[in-house]
Amino acid sequence: MNQPTSRTVQGARRLRELARRSCWFAVTAFLCAWIPAQERPADALLTGDAERFLAHADPRLRGEAALAAAASGAQRLLPAILRVAADEEPRAKTMGLLALGYLGAPGTESFLLAALPKPGGRADESALAAAFALARLPASSGSACLNQRLSAATEASYKREHDILLALLSGLLDRGGNDAEASIERLARDTSLRDPHVRAAALTALARSPKILGQGILDPALRASSPLVRCAALSALSNHPEAVRARLSDLVETVRIDADPQVRAAALECLTANRHLPALELASRAMRSTDPDEAGQGIVTALRLGGDPSRRAIARQFSGLGSAAQRRYLENLSSPAPEELLATCHAAATDPRRDEPTRHAALLALMRMGQTVSSEVVIRAFTEAAWPTQCAIASVVHGDALAHELLAATTTHAGRSGSERRATMLAALMLAATPGANLYCARELALEEDAHAASTAMRALRISRLPPLRDEARRCLPAALRAHLEP
Repeated sequence: MNQPTSRTVQGARRLRELARRSCWFAVTAFLCAWIPAQERPADALLTGDAERFLAHADPRLRGEAALAAAASGAQRLLPAILRVAADEEPRAKTMGLLALGYLGAPGTESFLLAALPKPGGRADESALAAAFALARLPASSGSACLNQRLSAATEASYKREHDILLALLSGLLDRGGNDAEASIERLARDTSLRDPHVRAAALTALARSPKILGQGILDPALRASSPLVRCAALSALSNHPEAVRARLSDLVETVRIDADPQVRAAALECLTANRHLPALELASRAMRSTDPDEAGQGIVTALRLGGDPSRRAIARQFSGLGSAAQRRYLENLSSPAPEELLATCHAAATDPRRDEPTRHAALLALMRMGQTVSSEVVIRAFTEAAWPTQCAIASVVHGDALAHELLAATTTHAGRSGSERRATMLAALMLAATPGANLYCARELALEEDAHAASTAMRALRISRLPPLRDEARRCLPAALRAHLEP
C-alpha cells in the first residue's frame, strides 16, 4: 500500500483539529445569543489564540499575535510579549516592541529606552517602534524616560533625529498625554529646527496647550515658508477661541490669498470651528476649488454655518460640483433628502464611470438613510473599498441576510491584495459585531498548520482589537511603522 502523501496527512490533521474544537463552536453559537458581549466565549477563545501564537514558528504570526494580545491589556502576558520584543527576526521584534506600548505595563520603559539608539545614531525600524511605544506608555510609568529622550534629541542633529522624533511625537499624540509639554515647547521654540515635518508634529502635540500661544512658537509658525507648518499652526490656533478672535482679519486674508490650497482650507476650518459667519461667503468660492481639501472644507463650512438653507442650495447644484465636494456633501447627507438627489445617489453608486470614492460615498449615504440598495452593489463596494469605507459599510448594514453575504464574500475573496484585503474585510465585520465573524476568525486560527490562513486571521484579530490610531498620530507616523499599525 502506498504511504500517505504529506498533503493527505496535513488534511487529516486539519480535520482532527476542527473536530477537537467543533464543540467549542457549537457551544459558542448557542451562548452568544444571551451572554453579554464582553463575556462571549468567542472573544475569550480569540484572546487565548493570540496568547497561543506568541510562540509560533512564523515570525509574522508572532508579531501580529503580540499586538493582538497587548490589546487585551492582560499584564500576565508581559513575559511572552517581551520575548517577542527581543526576537532575532526584525519583523517580529518590531511588532513586539510596539505591543509593549499598547500593553502599558509598568517597568517596560527601561527596556524600550535601551532599544533606542544614542541621540544622532542610526534608527532602524525596531528603534522607531521602541520610540513610538515608549511615548505611548502611560505617563505614570513612561513620562520620565520620554522627557529624557526628547531632551537628548534637542542636543543632537535634527536631521539624524528626524524619524525618532516623529515616532516619539506620534506615540504621544496617539496616547493623548500632556506630560511632555515642557520638552516639546523647547523643541518648538528652537529656531534651528527647520525640519517641517518635525516642527508640524511638535505644534500638533502642543495644539491644546496655552503654551503654544507663547512668544516664539505660534506666530512664527503662521508665517513659516512650509505649508505643512502653516497648516499645523492654523489647526492648533483653532483650539484657542480668544486667539482666533484676535486674528480674524488675518485668517480671512489667508483664506483669500494664500498660495497653498491646503493652507486656505486650514484657515477656513479655523474660522468655521469658531463659527465666524462671514466665512460662508468664503466657503462658496472654496467649494469650486480643484483641490480636494479646499473644496471639501467649503462644503463643511457651508453646512455647519449655513444650516438647512445651505443644505438645500448645495443639493440643487450637486451635479455641478467637483468630485471632492460631492463626496464631502454625501458624507454629511441625512434624511430627509430630495427625491431628485436620492436618484442621483443611486445612479452614482452604480456608475462604473464615477471614481471609486464617490461611488462608495453615494452608497453609504443611501444605506445610512435606509434606502434599498442591491446586495451585489454593497458586496462589490465592500470588497474593493479602502479600510475606512469597509468599516462604514459593515456598521450600517441592515439585516442578517446581507451581513451573512458580506461574511461569505470575505471568506472566499481572492482579489487584489489577496490575504491583506481579506484580513481588513474580516476585521471590519468583527468590529461591527457581524454574526459569525468572530467564530470564523477563531476557526481559521484553529488550523495552525495553515500558516497563511492563520496569519490572515491573526491580522484581522489584531486590526479589530487594537485601538485605531488617532488622526494626529497618523499624520506624524514614520513611514516605516505604517505597515504595522495601519490596516
